Amino acid sequence: MSIYSSSIPPVHVTRQSAYSAVFSRKHDPSIIAFIDAPTGRNLSRGDLRDLTLQLAHGVRTQHGLRRGDTALIFSPNSLAWPVLLFGLVAAGVRVSPVNNVYTPAELANQYLDCAARLVFVHPDLLPVMLDMFAHIGVKRADARSRIVVMCLPGDDLPAAGFASMGELFGCGALPTEERFDGELADEVAYLCYSSGTTGKPKGVEVRRLRHGCPVVCTDRT
Repeated sequence: MSIYSSSIPPVHVTRQSAYSAVFSRKHDPSIIAFIDAPTGRNLSRGDLRDLTLQLAHGVRTQHGLRRGDTALIFSPNSLAWPVLLFGLVAAGVRVSPVNNVYTPAELANQYLDCAARLVFVHPDLLPVMLDMFAHIGVKRADARSRIVVMCLPGDDLPAAGFASMGELFGCGALPTEERFDGELADEVAYLCYSSGTTGKPKGVEVRRLRHGCPVVCTDRT
């Protein structure tokens, strides 16, 4: 076996979470970070940091999520998606994103395998989420307690009788994100599920940050 080394000097290994790496950099907070194509609504970098730290505070105080817990996101692309993703990471919560075309049975496999304590769902996909809970034998009242419907401040309330992501804003904010410096950067940040070649989708654990980007470290199955 031959080993070929690059002529480019080794890259400095950044040992911190993706959230810390992104938001510790100096930038103009007025620069636009995300634009919603259908509506033209946008979020600046300053908006993004403020909302994510509010969301991190909200999931802790209102839903009891703690460092190392897992939350599931079932949604197509939306302006709320990056706020939720960064906010959960800021809270130290592991994130398991779901393919938004999954059936209730497919969704159930990922929900049970990743042991999610809370699920965030786009309003349009709420019926699929409820069917998933029915599929695994969870009563509707109990299912409601595990669901948060996605939206941003200023959006219409997405669904009566369900907790709303909008309720997590404006009630305080973490002073800073949960830190994962040094060896702690090897802790799992994302639980992504591959399409697989045979059998059910397989969960893949992704570390918080290494060499400047997340790294796949192990297959859960």
